[in-house]
Amino acid sequence: MVAAPQLKAILFLTLVSSLRAYQFISMPAGCGKLSGRISMGANARTRSVPPSVLSLKSSGEEKEISDLRLSSSHQHQTKTPLFTRKSVLATLPLAAAAALQPAERASASSLLDEGGLAYGRWWVFPLAPYSRKKTVRTEVVKDEVWAFDQIIGALYVWTPLRMTVVKLQKGGLLVFNPVPPTEECLKLVRELEGEHGNVRFVVLGSTALEHKSAAGPFKRHFPSAELWVVPDQYSFPFGLENVGLLGYTQLFWGLNPQPLPLSSDGDVPWKDDLEHVVLGPFKSRGGEAPGVFEDVAFFHKKSKTLLVTDVVQTFPSKIPDIILDDPRALLFHARDDAFGKVQDTPEVRQRGWERIALFSLFFQPGGVEVVPWGQAFKDLQKGQMNELGWNGLFPFTWRPQDGPHPQGKFYWRESVEALKDKCFVPAVLQKLILDREPAKVLAFADRVAQWNFERIVPCHLGSEIKAGPAEFRAAFGFLEDGGDFPGNLETRPLCGDAQFLEDISMSLQDLGTIAAPDKNVAEVRRKRKERSGVSQGERGPGDGWGPFRN
Repeated sequence: MVAAPQLKAILFLTLVSSLRAYQFISMPAGCGKLSGRISMGANARTRSVPPSVLSLKSSGEEKEISDLRLSSSHQHQTKTPLFTRKSVLATLPLAAAAALQPAERASASSLLDEGGLAYGRWWVFPLAPYSRKKTVRTEVVKDEVWAFDQIIGALYVWTPLRMTVVKLQKGGLLVFNPVPPTEECLKLVRELEGEHGNVRFVVLGSTALEHKSAAGPFKRHFPSAELWVVPDQYSFPFGLENVGLLGYTQLFWGLNPQPLPLSSDGDVPWKDDLEHVVLGPFKSRGGEAPGVFEDVAFFHKKSKTLLVTDVVQTFPSKIPDIILDDPRALLFHARDDAFGKVQDTPEVRQRGWERIALFSLFFQPGGVEVVPWGQAFKDLQKGQMNELGWNGLFPFTWRPQDGPHPQGKFYWRESVEALKDKCFVPAVLQKLILDREPAKVLAFADRVAQWNFERIVPCHLGSEIKAGPAEFRAAFGFLEDGGDFPGNLETRPLCGDAQFLEDISMSLQDLGTIAAPDKNVAEVRRKRKERSGVSQGERGPGDGWGPFRN
């Protein structure tokens, strides 16, 4: 049986996470599952917001939410199904079936209504914004590197999902981690093909479902391109990696995917342009359970650009352009509680973005006080901005600067300042995955730090990290003694944000799902906490969804 506090936490995680980390985790049966330059394309909307969403006050410039009679493309966003990690990963067979279908074409009516934004296979990975997938293309390095951003998330925790395209010296393009191939997305890629040559390689650099579910459908639109994938793919709940119609081979049926070599030391067709090295695999429960985390770093020599999937990220101070496409998420999270009312101003949008990013990184940031579900549903009747979506459901409160704050928790803006525009390893990787095999991780970091790059393009949050080899290597200081590195989760204020992930880690260890962190890593963490002088007390009522441990 799952304890009530556990159930609450599971529901919360299901809602706000992108499930990247939870694909790594498997639990025993019966337990809860945790699982530049902007171009929009000719068919893109000229307005970033549906005209019925926002209106101007007749007496002034202030914008205010006034109407939620949304177009049909937005109505479904208020009806998000709840699902567990197991049910999500079980859609891999659905992904396989979808990949067997011919390349889809949006109907004329959908193109007229959506500007080519519709994606029929959204149900393979059913997170917001579902079938409507706007694409924003950004030129990261002129005539060399482009980022293609879409949105992924739940409960308005919307973050960018990114594909990167690089130009090859002998002509043609390499696509890294494809996004769903909508008509708009394909049009933007075709424009690059017209200038720089055809797509020659499509590379899947992750085992995460949000990336691999789009790789096959994207590749089908480029039949002459080669498809390369990191080798340790898997399916869940059945291990059908190479067997039958539901397995991994069928996810890319007829596409002849080639396993990505562990490094570019051998003979790879892009060796003149790029070097690469694979991180992983990291298997849950010593390889006994399905669940693999794997990443890869690509170094584009000419542009001095490093491409990664998840292993490092940044907290961008500037709101990503794709998030501005529909500002309801920003306004939703800019409120302090369910009773708050905000106006659409740049300052309000910025506050909403910063809180979204904290949720994306920590799932339950330290600056949040969680409202019990019973009270949250009662508050629906008193909400001031229910028209934003979710019928006003807002099951948390942001603590004010003067508190009171529980022991070891701090004002949320301190966390923003600690991470803003820095290069760091995401907390979920620090606390649940990479700390189990530090030697493997540090060898990867040392190898990448030998490359002479000037920027990093990850697949989530900010599209460009201004960082070189030294900054990249420093991000992995969490595995070593010392504390002078970005993303230090053992000192103020981030120790408060990381407490929820520590609860998850302890719970999974108690269940035998994952091993304990490496002993040396655990010891250096203990020393950092001791040196920081920050005392973290027991979790109190309203301070979280309850500890996972009984």
